[in-house]
Amino acid sequence: MLRFFRDIRKRLIAGGRFRKYALYALGEIFIVVLGILIALSINNWNNERIRRQTERGIYQKLSDQIEADRAELTGTMAYNEAQFDLLSRLNQLAQRSDRRKTDTLVQYLPSLYEVSDFHRGGRIFQNLVNSGDYKLLDNASIVGKVQGLEELYIYINRLEEDHFRIIYEYGNLLLMEEVNFSTGQVKSPDVIDSFGFQNLLFGLLNITEEKDKAYRRALDEMKDLLTLLEKERKSKAPAQPEGGQ
Repeated sequence: MLRFFRDIRKRLIAGGRFRKYALYALGEIFIVVLGILIALSINNWNNERIRRQTERGIYQKLSDQIEADRAELTGTMAYNEAQFDLLSRLNQLAQRSDRRKTDTLVQYLPSLYEVSDFHRGGRIFQNLVNSGDYKLLDNASIVGKVQGLEELYIYINRLEEDHFRIIYEYGNLLLMEEVNFSTGQVKSPDVIDSFGFQNLLFGLLNITEEKDKAYRRALDEMKDLLTLLEKERKSKAPAQPEGGQ
């Protein structure tokens, strides 16, 4: 092809047709530039296609992780609700001036140590930052929502740590030397009637209720984020040909 163009140039120059040669040269330059632009366009299109495919993969990965978190959190919240109901019953019994309640209370005391725990090890937002994947996401609100959800996870984890601390520090101090959990024997029934025990139940009720609020808020955030991720994932999908599935 190049030899063909060279032959044309030689014939035009040899024939003294410089004007035609100039027009021909401009046309040749135009063809070369057009070819370069087409090649660049194809390359840019291919790079954009790869980027959009990678972006869809990130959205799908985020969706899968959040779906798994949501399933686990739903079960954790149900467990926490059952614990709140138990604490409410114990608190009602503790408020009564009736020594016959002692056996019932002692029966349920081991359940105080059964604490709901949504201690997630995954760091969704931090993983996005460390991998650099967040730079590939067109929708900045997704990055913000992921960051907000991770901050909510951290808050939940702190509540759960506080819950454990109340039980294993204050609860143990109050009950371990007074109650035999295996036999139900109480050294001194006064410990069940004490303000200390009532305050323990009050504190556990409060933190269990606070955890429930945080769990529900996290589930709402997950639902909104999953909807947004699905919308973005579909918007980045390649166009289907007419009549295609």
